[in-house]
Amino acid sequence: STIRLAGCPNEVRGSAGAILKPLIGRDLFDVRAQAPAFLAKLEALPEVAEARLDASPPRTVVATIKPRPAVLCAQTGVEWLSVAADGRAMRRMSRPRADLPQVYNLSVGTSVGADAPPAQMHAVLAVMEACKSCLGAPPKAVSLLDGGALTVKAANGDVIKLGEAAGLEEKLNVSRTVRAQLDHAVDYIDVSTPSAPALCQ
Repeated sequence: STIRLAGCPNEVRGSAGAILKPLIGRDLFDVRAQAPAFLAKLEALPEVAEARLDASPPRTVVATIKPRPAVLCAQTGVEWLSVAADGRAMRRMSRPRADLPQVYNLSVGTSVGADAPPAQMHAVLAVMEACKSCLGAPPKAVSLLDGGALTVKAANGDVIKLGEAAGLEEKLNVSRTVRAQLDHAVDYIDVSTPSAPALCQ
């Protein structure tokens, strides 16, 4: 049989192809019998969310890959890890992707395949969604601080101290109102207590 990869992102093709290589030349009955074991190996790849093998007579096997997309880049020492929405660390990088928010102090370790703590991921994803909703764009960066406090660097460059991950939309709307009243740069806007916002100039 021959193998064809469908829907497989370029960065996964090498690993997926290596896993499926032993199927080359097998008859389709043999492929069907061994499909569960090969699917398990494919779905163990950090960047693969789901996989399917279809045997197409006379001798073609189609492997359909559903990728697990990265939603952020987490700093891990001098390197970065791309991280999916479910917290799975997927790929090491020497520098973060420009199209993804940078996240600092996410407890994901340094290993591909590790998972970030659900509570931290929930907080970071909530901040990202709130920024898109209230400020019109995802943040450039999110910092997780001691005690669960959050600081974001907005798309316009503003640094906003949010405090705990509660009332995020109210806090970001307050920061937007404060920013609209300013005609100069500030070090940060502190809206951790939204009824009493503060500036550091």
